[in-house]
Amino acid sequence: GADEAARSIERWLGGAQPRVPRRAREAALGFVRGMTLFRTPVAATLAFVLSLAAWLSEAAAYFLIGRAFGLDLSAADSVAIMIAANLLTALPLTPFGLGVYELGLQEVVAALGAERDRALAYSLGSHALLSVWIIAAGATAAVLMRIRAGDLLYLSRSPQPPRSAPSPDGVVGSQRNGSPDP
Repeated sequence: GADEAARSIERWLGGAQPRVPRRAREAALGFVRGMTLFRTPVAATLAFVLSLAAWLSEAAAYFLIGRAFGLDLSAADSVAIMIAANLLTALPLTPFGLGVYELGLQEVVAALGAERDRALAYSLGSHALLSVWIIAAGATAAVLMRIRAGDLLYLSRSPQPPRSAPSPDGVVGSQRNGSPDP
């Protein structure tokens, strides 16, 4: 079943070292391992339900923001706007998708029947409101998960061993200087 398929893919990717770049192989292996969620029907169903709830919440946000800007959007309009907004930000052509998002979403909202100036206001407002929400949620999650700013920049540094890891000579941390490790 799913376990055998995952093992086969892992074996194939593991043996593809000369042909597949290391980062691509690691990304593919990470994807295969992440898909282990779908090995049990209960976990897969829960993932589907939670994902659906997240998408519906996002569509509801676009709907309510539309109401705040005086737009008479249907549920289907809100879903279409949400899909367009996600596609417009899928390829980050500019920082935070600025400009691309606003122009694209303005055109979608105008195509749904809104006046251009109101469609532009909606696209600017939705981007600002949703960006504030995303930044606040991310910052809150980082605090709750005890993630420091330096932890986010790990890709720019070479990997460092843990502070208490023994060196090849068996000395731990700052004991090389005669002081104990903090």
